[in-house]
Amino acid sequence: MGFGLLLCAYFLFTFMSVAIGDYCFATFIIGSMVAAKAISGLKDYNPRFNWLYPFAALYGIMAIYFAARVLDDLFLWNLPLYTPLVEGIVEWVKFGSELGFTVIALWSSAEIAATVGLDKHRERAVRDIIFTGIWAVAQVVMLAVPAMATAGGGALQTVLFLYLLLVYLLNTFCLYKCFSSICPQGEEFGKPTKPSRFKFMNELNRKLDEKNEQARLEYERSQQQKNGKYSAKNNNRHHKKKK
Repeated sequence: MGFGLLLCAYFLFTFMSVAIGDYCFATFIIGSMVAAKAISGLKDYNPRFNWLYPFAALYGIMAIYFAARVLDDLFLWNLPLYTPLVEGIVEWVKFGSELGFTVIALWSSAEIAATVGLDKHRERAVRDIIFTGIWAVAQVVMLAVPAMATAGGGALQTVLFLYLLLVYLLNTFCLYKCFSSICPQGEEFGKPTKPSRFKFMNELNRKLDEKNEQARLEYERSQQQKNGKYSAKNNNRHHKKKK
């Protein structure tokens, strides 16, 4: 469906990019390609996912910039990549890309969750949008007033960074719950897994297939019971009318 790929793209854009610093060009370029693949699958279920394309493209453009910076450091090309103007523009583009991609991904996921009756998932996504918005407001202040980033020995910047990690964690969990709970119609109980070359994987897949089959049979049985009760009630009403 695409939620798994969307989760991977978000993880690459956030946690992985923070972990590897200036080498984030690798996660940005891979993430933008993964995001494009995810969007192509999810847009059929909610056209709003199309709005993610521009932000995925911006991540690809930023990948080129950060790759050039790494190469500039290695080969001493002395490219004008470290001027305050350029770095300021990149910071704003990175902020806008992260905010736009996150909010649209969560909002679109919330709409799909609402259509399939997963109210908790929808509420979780809306809550995370609010938390992301709080970070965005604080980040705008930091970018607009650089002196605040260094105030108190950088304490405010550290607090905001820790809060951002919490937001990453909550958003990742939200997308994971959508991935694990939402599927195309007709695939509610999974698909039979393909045989593996490894014996232990085949055994695990067999047990999983058995659980999925059992869940499917129980679901069909419960639906039949509901239909039977409904028919019986109608029959009773019909008999009462005849009497």
